Amino acid sequence: FFFKQKTAYEIVDCDWSSDVCSSDLDGTRIAHVKLDVNSSELWVSAADGSAAKQLTRYESRNLNENVWAFRPTWWPDGSKLLYVADATTNDLMIWEVGLDGRNLRPFLIARDYDGGLDRPNVTADGKTLIVMSYRGGVGKSQVWAVALPNGPWKQLTEHADGAYDPAISPDGRRIAYVARADRKSTRLNSSHSQQSR
Repeated sequence: FFFKQKTAYEIVDCDWSSDVCSSDLDGTRIAHVKLDVNSSELWVSAADGSAAKQLTRYESRNLNENVWAFRPTWWPDGSKLLYVADATTNDLMIWEVGLDGRNLRPFLIARDYDGGLDRPNVTADGKTLIVMSYRGGVGKSQVWAVALPNGPWKQLTEHADGAYDPAISPDGRRIAYVARADRKSTRLNSSHSQQSR
């Protein structure tokens, strides 16, 4: 279901389950992931579920060739989506795809077997990517800012038990994220975004 103005709309009418729904800036389109047994696919549709279009084709008869795609995120101008997938690596990396299903390619690839990347967010000006990464080999994820298109990387958090799930505020001035404390509780935090520094 997708909620818009306190109304729930059913957006998926298929034999797969759907996960991770993301709306574009004006709320007229949504991107979501359809989960299958051994893979997942990225779809886009109108906010009411009409005009659904499959963007990825990751299911394969060969189980070793199946790919998982998650967490679609809209590019600021609504022209494409970023998402995480394990298409050519063991860890999740960031990929991009046009809304017509073309131009599917890696967007940001980190060192494989280092924990991968997750939760991509792009600043409104399209100049900075905020991402969760295990970069640095410490075994705990932190929130990072990456100047686009090719870096540098800047670590924004330093929590002993990790920082997760970054989200940029609508005005772009703050980043909310979740951090573990004392290995048993979680708390919501915020910091100034790369853009406002």
